Amino acid sequence: MLLFEYIKELISYQTSLNLQTKAFEYVLANHDLVYVLAMRVNPVLSLGRRAQYTNLTSQNQTGLEQVRTERGGLMTYHGPEQVLLYPLIHLRHFSLPVNRFVYLIEQSMIDCLAQYGVCAQRLEQRPGVYVNLAKIGFVGLHIQQNISTHGLALNVHGPIAAFSSIDTCGFKGQAITSLSQLIKDKYQDTLYETLALDIAHRLYAFVCDGFKKDLMS
Repeated sequence: MLLFEYIKELISYQTSLNLQTKAFEYVLANHDLVYVLAMRVNPVLSLGRRAQYTNLTSQNQTGLEQVRTERGGLMTYHGPEQVLLYPLIHLRHFSLPVNRFVYLIEQSMIDCLAQYGVCAQRLEQRPGVYVNLAKIGFVGLHIQQNISTHGLALNVHGPIAAFSSIDTCGFKGQAITSLSQLIKDKYQDTLYETLALDIAHRLYAFVCDGFKKDLMS
């Protein structure tokens, strides 16, 4: 079963993590549930387990709050220009290896963007989703008790200046783009929730399709 929850108001990044903790407990008690939390957050630098403060490309302070998290990866930016999705899934229940789950998250973003005429793809050795080498979608996970936490961020409105102050995900000079920069006059502020719901449904369909195939094999 899919449970999708979109937080309409702008919240702090810490609040999003607190909501994720509550969702985690719910999935822990209901292994067949796919719980997708979606939201927009105030500007923040999110530090993964391998992140160092030296990922800042300038000696000047960015002025942004820095929050260390349990997700994999390095440093990245999150802010109101993005939509964040936390898909909480009991991976063992759905027979999902972590690398396959990452692939499905990326594919959900790729297929969603295609609906807007945007041709996105993966790059070898670089997690996430790209358009002409510019990054538009981000993936970072933490697995605890077989349940995935954290998830993905999609750049919806840009340009996003904060990325120029960090080596996002550890890559110097990584070009960044957003959906609004790519579709221009077709962009609407209501896209955040629409995109979140579309990605959630695509990911759920992928997960369930694989689970059914495993049961039939």
